[in-house]
Amino acid sequence: MNLMEDSGSPSGFATRLPGLLGQITVDHYNFVLDEAMVFESDVDRASAIIVVGDTDLGILDYGVPWGYEVASLVDAVRCEFGLSDKSLAPVAALDRPVDMRVFVTPTWIYRLQAVSLACRLTAASSGMKVVAVDATEFSELARHRRVSGVPKTVIDGTETFGAEPEDVLARRILEGAAEGPVA
Repeated sequence: MNLMEDSGSPSGFATRLPGLLGQITVDHYNFVLDEAMVFESDVDRASAIIVVGDTDLGILDYGVPWGYEVASLVDAVRCEFGLSDKSLAPVAALDRPVDMRVFVTPTWIYRLQAVSLACRLTAASSGMKVVAVDATEFSELARHRRVSGVPKTVIDGTETFGAEPEDVLARRILEGAAEGPVA
């Protein structure tokens, strides 16, 4: 199966996921015509892929999947935690929403590490939301957050750089939750 064939849009790629992973379904929504669904999902730009299980897992990917994005999206769909107890317990116990954005580029080899870890931590907590942002496709967001290198992770407005180990990122999430959102 060639995942990249006819995948110039998220829907082109997404239609191939059920054959690859099994036991998933793909629903397509139009950003303009399906206004209620877009609002409910908190999507504010197109193109986007939302990973939803029995409930919304809080995982959103902005950009057309290609390059290393494919692997990180497949990993998010599989949603295998693989987290240490040291990271899992405090993140699962978060008592308020936490917003995390991970800015990456499709050809950056460590994208999988940064996005996968953010997705696993988010899936472990009912209050977290992660948005993986292709900084090349969404340059206005990248400029707004002054992205000059990737990965750049923004947790409730607080910026960090680099692919961080699990325990460091979990600690930053907890620190961000304690401080509250920043504009």
